[in-house]
Parts: sequence; structure tokens; C-alpha cells
Amino acid sequence: MTTLRNPEPAEHTAETVSPKPVKAYHAVLYARRKFKDQVQPDEFDPTTVSQIIAIKAHLQDLPDVTTERIYMDCQKMDSHQSLPQLQQLLLDIENGKYNCIVIYSLDTFGKNKAETEYYMLCQFPLLELRIISIQDNYDSNRSEPETGSFFRLEEILRGNMRSDHAYSETVTETETDKGRWVFSKRKIPYGYNFNQDSESHMDIDPETAQYVRFIFEEYASGTSPGRIAKKLTAMNAPTPSMRKSQLGTNYKKMSPSNSWTFGSVSIILRNRMYTGDYICGRENAFLHPDREDTTMYWNSEEQIIPHHHEPLVPREIFDKVQQLQEQKRRRLIEKDGAPHDLPEYSSTPFRNHLFCGHCGRIMHFYHCVNVRHHYAVYICSSRKKNLKNACSYTPIRLSEILPAVKQALSEERRLALKIYELMKDGKNSEIYQQLEKYFQDRINTLTETGKKNSAGLPVLKERTDQQQLEPAEAIKEKKAFHRAFKVTNPWLMLYTQLDENFEITLDIARKYIYRIYLYADAPLEFQPIKQEAKSNLLNYLNLIKSGDSDF
Repeated sequence: MTTLRNPEPAEHTAETVSPKPVKAYHAVLYARRKFKDQVQPDEFDPTTVSQIIAIKAHLQDLPDVTTERIYMDCQKMDSHQSLPQLQQLLLDIENGKYNCIVIYSLDTFGKNKAETEYYMLCQFPLLELRIISIQDNYDSNRSEPETGSFFRLEEILRGNMRSDHAYSETVTETETDKGRWVFSKRKIPYGYNFNQDSESHMDIDPETAQYVRFIFEEYASGTSPGRIAKKLTAMNAPTPSMRKSQLGTNYKKMSPSNSWTFGSVSIILRNRMYTGDYICGRENAFLHPDREDTTMYWNSEEQIIPHHHEPLVPREIFDKVQQLQEQKRRRLIEKDGAPHDLPEYSSTPFRNHLFCGHCGRIMHFYHCVNVRHHYAVYICSSRKKNLKNACSYTPIRLSEILPAVKQALSEERRLALKIYELMKDGKNSEIYQQLEKYFQDRINTLTETGKKNSAGLPVLKERTDQQQLEPAEAIKEKKAFHRAFKVTNPWLMLYTQLDENFEITLDIARKYIYRIYLYADAPLEFQPIKQEAKSNLLNYLNLIKSGDSDF
């Protein structure tokens, strides 16, 4: 038998289960264009306007989200250039203007996967930012299994996202049963042309194929690569970079003079693709997963597709050339000893981070490894391009740069940890109380000074405006201090997470280094990521610290 409750406590029960007020989200919308030459032929490339229209249509079903501002990067940018609207957006988010970000898709946010992962998985969760991605059907408030977790977001980033830089440099496997491959024009070797209509997408270039055959025949007959390069130059044969430029490919490494070199001839002699086999893998190309497929095809191993296209050089001549090169290598080893050991990585981790301190141009990496010579150096781009006003300073060895950069990163980490210890208690910390007192005393002093100056003096409009302005500026500075002086400072959060026993890798460099200026006879100048956030903290600390402070 069911008993009825007293109606009086029922009213009290209704009050206890009343719904909680819905949190209001002040959202910022961001859209970015990729452009056609950075996407695959079958990939949709919506404009920034169409992205914003789709975002606004989606937000109509979210009454708790209010659009505050829209940022759009509509212009095409090079890989080394930053996105101006994105940088302004990140700065406004750090200043606490928004607590929600809405984007069209995750792969239209950062310029590469590493940058997007850093902000989506590290920076934004610490700022308690709500993340909404329309194309990926993701909302951090609804898509995650637990509040505060980002497992679903991490799955999307690892499985479906591709960096912009990968679009023009990757190979996509299509129609694998038929053995067809669609790949970038940049991966086609010298002597071939790109043809979308052919089965292999590679046709023999009648103008340059003769020079490839000439190189193999001359070397097989005993001519050295250096002499072959001189003969090709005398024949006015277009170099590989010059030929790419003639065919319309934006090849930035084109030499200012059409001169063949020992290296360009040696690269052609080692390329197995002239036998009709297609090579992809670590060195020549890599595969990327389809957007709807989470399987990563590329496994960092060399993959060979035999009889992929029409050969330029008979296989017996190619094998003979490889045997001659191996015999020459063994003779040099017997004469000069074993070659030097290779470093831990054969490429530099400082891509687009090192600049010449004397002229400000970017530094280019040069790695020479053979039996007689082995060195890895950074050269000013003005000197490598043989410009008229090129720097005359000697190249700087990578072995000298690595320990200096590691020391600079370690010092940055120690400074961040030291400041964190002072700030970790928040408003209850001693350093916060001192700064609070400093700003309040300044406000009181300016207010009292204004009262004394105005007492018994004739009222002047200019003086009155100045007296009102100074205390108002002091109050504004105090409010800025309250917003900025927190343990969630971007620079502080970033460098306190750096492991003590870190090794300098490409990921570490991208995450922690903004720029490094190298000098011939002086220490390097290190500029960390979030330099402005660091400067703000140090400026506050210097207000109350003595002159002998480490800050």
C-alpha cells in the first residue's frame, strides 16, 4: 500500500531540487582558410565566411553561448609566418576576455599538429576554456565522458587531424588494389613530369631525361660526379631546382645560378626511382591517414612499389653504378679509416628557430657526412645564398649550439620554478600581499597629493584633469596586476612542466623556443615562448625586489 507524504515538506523538497543556474559562456569564433594547394584534391576547402556561417548556425541550438567577437585569418601564409588574428585571439584568451572558443574544425586552428595539440590539450584546459568544434562534432562540455577530461579531444587530434605542412609533402594511398598513388609534384624526381591522367602519374620529361641517362652512362664509364657536373653546366642543362621552377612549382631552394654541383649529381646516382620502382618512406615521402580513417599507414620504414612507372635507366646500369660507388667508399675507408659516427639525429631540431644575430636573417642548417668530412653547422642564409651583403662570420657548429641552448632552457626552467614557489599560494602568498600593498599605497599617495595641490589654489582645467588622471591610471594598473599576476601565467605554466632531464628534440624546440639569435664570438640570445607573459611577471617582481635580486 502506497502512503502519501505530507504536502508541507513537499514544497521544501521542490526548493532543494531546483535547477542550478546555467553558466553563461562568452564565446569567440575563429576561422582560417587553408587554400587549394595545401589540401588534397578531394578535400573541401571552405572560405572563412562560410565557416563562420556554419558556426553561427550551430550556435543557435546553444542558448548558453553568446558570441562576443570573430577572428578570421583569410590570407595565405608561408609555413614560417605566424597567423596575426590567431595570435591576437590567444592573447585575448590569456587576458580572460573569453571562456569559450568555437572553431569550424580542429585542423583549421593551428598551422601544424604540434601547435594545435599544445593549445587544445595543455593551454585551454588550464584556462578552463570550453572548446567547440563544428566539423568534428565536439563540445568539451558534452562530448567528454567525465568533467575535466579530454580523452575524446585527444582521440580526434591523434586520429583525424593532419598538419597543413603535411598536405603538400605527403603521399596518399588510393585504390591500393590497383597500385595507384596520388602524390605531390615535389616528390617527382628530375627527369619526370607530373601527369594526373596517367596511371602512375609520372611521365618521362623529354627535355631532362637525356641528362639523367648521360649522368649514369658517364659515371659507369669512370667519370667522377664533379666532372659530370662541369659537363652538364657547359651543356646548359637545367638543374633540378631550375627545372621545377620552369614547370611552375614554387621551389624556394632554387639556386641563383644554373650550375650543377657534385651533390646534385650524387643524389641522382643514388635514386632508385630511375629504375621504375617507386620509393616512399622516411626519406622520400610518407603516408598520412584519411580523415575518416584512424589507421596510420606510414610506419617510418622504406616502402618499395616495383614497376610503378616507366624506367629511365636500365636496372643493370643502375646496379653497376651502385657497385662502383661502394667500391670507392671502401677504398676511402681503407685509406683514411672508418667514417665518423653519426649524431643521435641527422637533422636539426631548431628548424625556423635560429637567426643570425648580426644581420637578423634566418640561419640555414648544413650537414655533411662522408668518409673524409663530418660536420653539422648553421650558416647565415645571406652567406649560403651568396648575397652581395652576406655576413662574413664563420659557420657555427651544431655541437656548440646544443649545450648552449640546453643551458638556456634549464635556466628558464629554474627561473619559472623559483617564481612559482613565490606565487603558488595565490592571494595568500607573501609576494602577492607586498604587490597589493605597493599598488594601494601608490593610489593613496596620488590621491592625497592631488588633494593637497588643489587646496587653496585657483582651479585650472588642465591641473584638475591631470589630478584625476593619475589616480585613475594607478587604479587601472592595480586591476591589470590582479588579472596578470596568477599561477596560470602562460609562460609560468609552460616552463614549470618542462622535465628536469629533458633532451632537445624537435617537439621540445617547437614548444619552448620562440627565437635564438646566434653570434660569431658572443653568447647566443635566447627568446622563449610567451616572452611577453614572462616580462609582465618580472616587471611586477622588480617593483618590490631589491637591486641584487635574480629577477
